[in-house]
Amino acid sequence: MLARADLGGDALILEIDLDALDALGPPAREYKPIPALPPVTRDLALVVSDDVAAGAVEKAIRDAGGDLCEEVRVFDLFRGGSIPEGHRSLAFHVVYRDPKAQARAQDARTLTDAEVDARHASVVNAVGQQFGATLRG
Repeated sequence: MLARADLGGDALILEIDLDALDALGPPAREYKPIPALPPVTRDLALVVSDDVAAGAVEKAIRDAGGDLCEEVRVFDLFRGGSIPEGHRSLAFHVVYRDPKAQARAQDARTLTDAEVDARHASVVNAVGQQFGATLRG
């Protein structure tokens, strides 16, 4: 059959039973209101050993960020240059926002730089203690 199609390489054939998919019903949808208050964001570049999982560092950031930490996303991995052998730099984008901003927007407030800076310092301290992570400078 592949020779008859004359595709010039490997091919994949896939059959999808649309009736079976339709029987599952429509996909569940979740909607969250758009927060009225702006987030405060910080980027964090950490040098860690190659054996430290990015997911473990992300979880530690979330845990240390506590209720103010709305989102953590890894956006860069770098090796070489000034990074020591056996290590890598992981960069994370961290979003802080009053946790009431989603559920009870009328009770929410904009976070101050001072409180975000204090919480972010706790995050840096926590990943340093847990993984020996250092800030990439």
